[in-house]
Formats: sequence, C-alpha cells, structure tokens
Amino acid sequence: MEQRAAIISGKAIAFNVTQKLAADISDYRDDGSKIQRRAPCFAVILVGERKDSTAYVRMKRKKAEEIGIECRLISYPSLVTQSELEDLVQTLNLDDGVDGIIVQLPLPKHIDEGRITGLVSPHKDIDGFHPANVGNLLTVVGAEKKRPYFVACTARGIIRMIRQTGIPLKGAIVVLVGTGTVGKPLAMLLIRENATVVCCNKNTKDIQCLTRQADVVVAACGSPRLVKASWVKPGAVVIDVGINSIPDAARKSGRRLVGDVDFGEVSKALGPSGWISPVPGGVGPMTVAMLMTAVVEAWKRNVK
Repeated sequence: MEQRAAIISGKAIAFNVTQKLAADISDYRDDGSKIQRRAPCFAVILVGERKDSTAYVRMKRKKAEEIGIECRLISYPSLVTQSELEDLVQTLNLDDGVDGIIVQLPLPKHIDEGRITGLVSPHKDIDGFHPANVGNLLTVVGAEKKRPYFVACTARGIIRMIRQTGIPLKGAIVVLVGTGTVGKPLAMLLIRENATVVCCNKNTKDIQCLTRQADVVVAACGSPRLVKASWVKPGAVVIDVGINSIPDAARKSGRRLVGDVDFGEVSKALGPSGWISPVPGGVGPMTVAMLMTAVVEAWKRNVK
C-alpha cells in the first residue's frame, strides 16, 4: 500500500481553538467578582449581495454564536456612498460595545477600499489590514520588537498549522508561492520565527528548483493544482491556501473546490514523513478560528 503524507486538519485544530475560546469567554465573563462582563462583540459591514461574501459572513456569524460572541451584521445596498460607509466606520470606532470591525471585501468599484479599511481603528482592526498593524508587523529590528494589535488571520492560522507538525520554523527554508494578502503578512511572521523565506509567484522562473529545496511550501496564488509532485521533496510540509471552483460533472452543483496543490500526487511525493493540508478543511477553518481569537483578544483589552 502506497504511503502518503500526514494530513494537517485545519478543521480539527480550529475546533480545539474555538472550544478553548468558548471556555475562556465564559470564565472571563463571570470570574467570581460582582462584575458581570458583557459578551465579546464584533461588527461586520457587508455591502451588496455577492454570494461568496454573504457565505463568508454567514460562516463567521455561525461560529461566533457557537462560542458566545455577538456578531452585528450591518448590510448596505451596493449603491451605498463613500461618505455613508465612512460615517459608519467612525461610529463603530467610537462604540465601546464593539470590540472589532470587519469590512467584508471586495467593496463595489465606486468605493475607495483603502480609505474605508484605513479608517478602522487599529485597536478594532481584527482582520489585521490597518497600516499601523501592518507597519508594526514589519518592525523586526532591535531588542524591542513592536507588536501589532492584530495580524492577518489566515497568516496567523498557517503558522499555527505548521507548528502542529512539530517541525521547527527556526532555520527552516520556507517557499511562498504567492505574495498577495496572505503571502505578505505570512512572510513577515515567518521572518519573526527566524525562518529563511523565499517569495515566489506562478511566473517565477524555475520555481520547481526553489520549492524542491523547501522544508515548507505554502501555495497561495489562486491557480488550481499548480503545485505538482515534482515540486516538493519527501518529508516537507505543504500548506494549501487556494480555494478554486472547477467544473465537475459528477457533482450535483456541477462544480467542486480544489486548492493550489495537486493534493493526491503531492501527498504521495511527500511520503509518510511529510505533511499536507487539505482543501476544504484546511486553512479555511483556521482563518475563522484566528478571527474569533482576535475578537476575544480585543474584547479583553476593551472591557478592562
């Protein structure tokens, strides 16, 4: 029987994270003192009726409710004005009952996304997109490393998944295939862990020569099954961030989700000493779990 890589179950890790959060919330709200603290709360701003955005928000709300976090959904039609959204963000910034703010992206083309996300207070920026949080993530020089209030949830979740394998990041060669909203903050987190980080994209020349040397490969480029068996070495860790919908006549919907990694073949190439994350059930649940973690962290700072 052919031996394959071990599975890094983001779903299982996320379940453990959120179970601990639920217990932590309960304990912190009623710690034996006479003070009954309110529940953690975050607000989600949803503009328009994109099916993917609506699905993401629904998933976040469901998980929040399961563990005792309040989620305020604020929906606007796609014709909302820039000034209306700016006023809303400023109002939420000043609301002491709201610990975190999410602006569900993408926004309609007539809205300045950078302006809106930049208006969110860095103290409530649980997505980790604010320039102050990104800037502090980049500050790695000196004995006193500045710490951002929040770090991008997907990047934070990936670090947790790699650690789950037991493979030390210190000194490891990590190749990132894709340097977008996931790859950039992840690169900075990995540098903080003293890993050697190589940043690539799907157009990088001889990319397989780089990935074959890697102890860890992270694929986050949005190209279905780009990473093949010949790209990895036995015993490596492969994290698949991609979520791509491809045609599949065997499915009732006519489509199915695959990652940026050719899962079956790469799993064989990694062998029994390697690790690989699946799609779905890998990075996605971890992103939501890290978002809930950020809400609880913001809540604890706020209620003090």
